Amino acid sequence: MSMLRAIVAAVAVAVAGAGEVREACGRVLDAWRAGGCVQRKASKCRFIHVPKTGGSSLAEELKHLGYSVYSGEKCYWDDPGNARNGSNALTFLRAPRAHVLSQYMECAYSHFGRKHTEAFARLAPGFAPFPNGSDGFAVWLDHFADAAWTWDGGGDWDCYNPSNMMARALTCGDGAPAAARGARRRLGGDEWTRNSLGASRSNVHHVRRRGVGPNPDLAVAESTLGRFDMVGLTELYHESLCLLRFRLEGALPDGCDCASAEAAEHAHDDKGVPRHSLDDFADGVLGVVDALTAVDAELYVRGLDRVLRDLADLERCARRTVVCPARWADLARETAAVPGARAVVDRWRPTSRARAVKAPRAGDYR
Repeated sequence: MSMLRAIVAAVAVAVAGAGEVREACGRVLDAWRAGGCVQRKASKCRFIHVPKTGGSSLAEELKHLGYSVYSGEKCYWDDPGNARNGSNALTFLRAPRAHVLSQYMECAYSHFGRKHTEAFARLAPGFAPFPNGSDGFAVWLDHFADAAWTWDGGGDWDCYNPSNMMARALTCGDGAPAAARGARRRLGGDEWTRNSLGASRSNVHHVRRRGVGPNPDLAVAESTLGRFDMVGLTELYHESLCLLRFRLEGALPDGCDCASAEAAEHAHDDKGVPRHSLDDFADGVLGVVDALTAVDAELYVRGLDRVLRDLADLERCARRTVVCPARWADLARETAAVPGARAVVDRWRPTSRARAVKAPRAGDYR
């Protein structure tokens, strides 16, 4: 009798395990609606590119794999397709401190950044030159952190404004919900203006005299994040790409299994920017970053939880380990400064996953 009970118990565990796998596959695949990213010339991956989150590299990789990419550093709500349904839209988020430092380095050292800041200097010779010396990052941050900052009085050297850029990207645009529109300081016209080079740049790059300000509505940003069919993280770029390709192709690509001997290689465009590290800056300087990105930090934690949930479902569905042990340690270190991130990472680590509450279905994020 005891042997029979053991067999029955083993069968019950197996059946329950199979049910969990089916549920995981449903969550990781059913969330990916038909009609977008497919391998036909007429179809495009709708990618909302928040600057300096790895989007240029992702777009290149998708193109190399044969996918056409609709990508632009534009407000989510400026695209009528996004405003209607989401339509297979995807985006990437990045830990705020690293995100802001990357913005500064792009403005200070890349061809794009120098082109814009130098053109601005020619048109506004009385304005302070772009700060790219040894204390340049701190000076740049203090410029935007000044409580008296305004577009007319302060400007942005015609490059990025780092104040909650990710949340701005998800709340700006003419089709934004009423809650976001109510916070917009509209003076008429649209949110696009001509910069010093005659090129159009949106509210994603800049905080102008109209449009979404430096502190966007978090509730609207989180609601917009839920409209995406997929969210990835710069800190988990490889793993996010594995998730994307699994959804597109229905199988886990080579190099995505931790047991694989094949090392994954990814495209990377450094834009000519020299190597840099957050470790080079004092806590006081990084504290200014935190003050400028308080809304982004909360949005990032929401995205982090979603991405780790999706990757856990991917691992159950594919029966492979995608987030390797060393990557968990890297992720904990890279997100340590984000309030609330540690609890999310600890909740989804494999050792604690059994204690976690049941993962929400994809619909909970819409």
